[in-house]
Parts: sequence; structure tokens; C-alpha cells
Amino acid sequence: DGGDVTLLIHKGYEMENGDKWVDSPSDNHEVKVIKDLLKDIAKKQPGIFHEIVKDLKGVSEETT
Repeated sequence: DGGDVTLLIHKGYEMENGDKWVDSPSDNHEVKVIKDLLKDIAKKQPGIFHEIVKDLKGVSEETT
């Protein structure tokens, strides 16, 4: 959902700026999946999160 994409973009952008969150241990399976995904994206598409952010205007999440 939108919250997951927002998290990926924020954490991916921070990772590209040198943050080591993706390398920290995690007991939570979902967090581990996110970290592994971010590492995989970084290998295959370096700098992609900075490219994505250039085109963003804002984020909104609709709730019902």
C-alpha cells in the first residue's frame, strides 16, 4: 500500500545518503524483507531513490 512505498522511498533515500539501517539486525520478518529489498534495489539500480524523489510533490494516504 502507500505506506509501504513511502517507507521504501524514505529508507532508500537515507540509505543512499549513507545511513546503515539496512545493515542493522532485525528480529521482525517484515522489516528484514524491507531491508533485503532495499539492498537488492541498491545493487541493481544505484541512486534510484534520489531519482524518484526529484519527481515527488508530496504523499497522501487515504483512509476509510
